Amino acid sequence: MPRVEAHIRYEAPVRMGTLLRIGIDPRIEHPRRMRHQFEIVDDAASRRVAAGFVRVGCVRLADFSPRDFPQTCTRSWSASTRSPQRRRAMTPGCHGR
Repeated sequence: MPRVEAHIRYEAPVRMGTLLRIGIDPRIEHPRRMRHQFEIVDDAASRRVAAGFVRVGCVRLADFSPRDFPQTCTRSWSASTRSPQRRRAMTPGCHGR
């Protein structure tokens, strides 16, 4: 999926080798556009070190023209916002073909 917009705000420095936790919250904004909100946390220091988002679009591979996300993908992503375990699973067939 092509990235349409990206933004990150760094809030604290991090030393090399620090173990970080990255949380992501995918949201469908439009039938052709999705936003991945994320947060990067240093659990050892109990602080958020960065936060932001990446907005992606759905296109046809043949000519790069916009298209709606397939229903299989949108149903799976909608379910993943309710179930943390499902966020880890990759959804087959959701690559804009």
